[in-house]
Amino acid sequence: MEDVSIWVHQVLMNTTFNWMVDYAYAKEFVKVQSDFFTYGSASQMIPRSIYSTGGSFLKLPQTKDAIAAYVRAYTPIVEERWGQQLAHTDCSPSDSCSVQLASMLLDGLLSTGGHFLPYGIRSGLAILFSESSSNPGVHGQGELMAGHELEFFWECLRLIPPALGIPYWKETRPTCVGMTAAETSMLSTYEGPTFACPKLHENPWTGYPPVNQWGGGHRYVLGIVLGQQDPHVWGEGADSEFRVRPLQDYERFSVGFNEMAVNNDVNGGRSNRVCPAKKLALLLGQIFFEEFDVSAWIATDAKNINVDPQGAAGKVRPFKLLPRSKG
Repeated sequence: MEDVSIWVHQVLMNTTFNWMVDYAYAKEFVKVQSDFFTYGSASQMIPRSIYSTGGSFLKLPQTKDAIAAYVRAYTPIVEERWGQQLAHTDCSPSDSCSVQLASMLLDGLLSTGGHFLPYGIRSGLAILFSESSSNPGVHGQGELMAGHELEFFWECLRLIPPALGIPYWKETRPTCVGMTAAETSMLSTYEGPTFACPKLHENPWTGYPPVNQWGGGHRYVLGIVLGQQDPHVWGEGADSEFRVRPLQDYERFSVGFNEMAVNNDVNGGRSNRVCPAKKLALLLGQIFFEEFDVSAWIATDAKNINVDPQGAAGKVRPFKLLPRSKG
């Protein structure tokens, strides 16, 4: 599965920056990517007073430094390719539009697309090879893909969505550090491209200003996974049955790429949550399964490849594929 993530990163780097990176470079990025998700969850539970000791134990500083290094590497490329457009853009309170854009692009490479797309492909491989009773499909479905690889990948994303939902703050936003709830609410009345909390001095423990994302406010999550499995939309058995459907059904009913999260009247469209790389993601999945020869591979233990359509793609049990000649 690591090779799938490496391949996806190589393609995204070429597409984003016209930068052909080799296998070793992409493999190191995937390692940082894995650490980012592993340690990112743990870091939220570490009080800042013990960050220096607990964070070092979890290698959080190393991961932070690696991410910062990627932003620094991307910044000159951003300036070369998009500098003229950024020169006339207000990116406040960021000091540099180039650094902000480089950081945003890293977010896409590291998490939203670069992380979840390989999980979608892994779900398809699990459906093809799993002999477990948990598999909602039928074992040996290679023939279902012939000429319908795009629809097959669509169905993988529908039944086992890599993203579970869209988190958002409703009615009341979190209170900014150093401000009252009333003062924070006034930020939403400002005119301009951002309503961000004001910057504060750096925390000596972390090297970054304190940021409060949770104090106060009401956080909700719009359930994407429920929409992708709604039997009233997709038909009976949509939450448990793997069935390759007509392409127009996916294009019409899908909410897995946040297709409905568009309102150009809010912040001039800059707050839209629809995936900007939907076509690219679907194309990569289609190409992968068009090129993938099911008959040439065998799973190490197909009976233990568990598929849970009620969870995210992360619920697909990790497994290995070997060339059939070595089976």
